[in-house]
Amino acid sequence: MEDSEGVTYVGLGFSAEASLHTPEPTDSVIKYRVEVNRYDESGEPEVRMGHFDVWLFMIAEYIDSGCGPVFELFDADSREAYDLYHALFDPKTDDWKEELAEDRPLGHDLIYFQWAEFPPELRRSNTLLAVAERIIHVLGGGCAFAALWPWDNPHPDMRTLTSEELSAYWRGQDENEEFWGRMSFRRLKGTAVLVRYLVACRGRPP
Repeated sequence: MEDSEGVTYVGLGFSAEASLHTPEPTDSVIKYRVEVNRYDESGEPEVRMGHFDVWLFMIAEYIDSGCGPVFELFDADSREAYDLYHALFDPKTDDWKEELAEDRPLGHDLIYFQWAEFPPELRRSNTLLAVAERIIHVLGGGCAFAALWPWDNPHPDMRTLTSEELSAYWRGQDENEEFWGRMSFRRLKGTAVLVRYLVACRGRPP
């Protein structure tokens, strides 16, 4: 995916869901589709490479609005968000788990890479890492952490898997952990979720 000089020209297109109905807790969750296209040297789109689905949990805004516990923000969205909450937060305190709090996060918000679809030749590429890094720079202002779901399969309900399926699932995560570790993502103990501390991200998303 590189030209003769080893350069890949990539453009990102951001779109987001928005509701015009009565305010709901999930208004503090913005769901982005980030289309990734390769461009030629003249700036014309050449090839659609794939896309990311990225969820931005604006936890600080939700807390300031007085809508309720942080748990309710995740629970109101989806089963996957509910599971994400329990991976990252201590339900007793409604705050980051002790394992994460050790990083002394500077923000409250969370950017979550929920899904990605790319051809096989890009799934372990430097281009994919560079695109994910750029998305964090654009959307991750004010975020304490970036979380990531390894995308071999859509988010499963672990409770429905047999012991054999569960064992095979965990064995398949080693490559994901090694690949995303190049961007400082690490696995949270006992979960499939990968997390990165965003110490340098400040401000608000555009």
